[in-house]
Amino acid sequence: MKKFLRTIFNEVTIYFLLLVACICLGCAACSEYTPPERTIVQATVIEKEHIESYTDYGYYWDAWKGKFRWKFKTFPDEYIVTVQYNDFVETYDSLSLYESVEIGDTIDMELTTYYNSEGEVQSQRISRAN
Repeated sequence: MKKFLRTIFNEVTIYFLLLVACICLGCAACSEYTPPERTIVQATVIEKEHIESYTDYGYYWDAWKGKFRWKFKTFPDEYIVTVQYNDFVETYDSLSLYESVEIGDTIDMELTTYYNSEGEVQSQRISRAN
């Protein structure tokens, strides 16, 4: 019985030491993490488009039946707004945004810049500012 308990204790000790080592290595990797930089920029509305709802008859996947079948499918209204900031172009399907802007207007967008561990720009993206 003592030999069994000693074996269990040794295995638990090894796993515990491995866990502590992983945590230490993880913390070392986190210390090199550079948080993204977020700035508010002005993007220009370059396109607006309203697509009315429509019904189409076609071959669609029916998830309830688990097979393809011919059926009518209704597509809802789409209110497409395309905005541009420098080389970044984003498209949104939003009724409230569509009604509140005109082509050529500027809106607030959030530019997020991600850096690598050396401090160089890794990537950038824009999104709607809240």
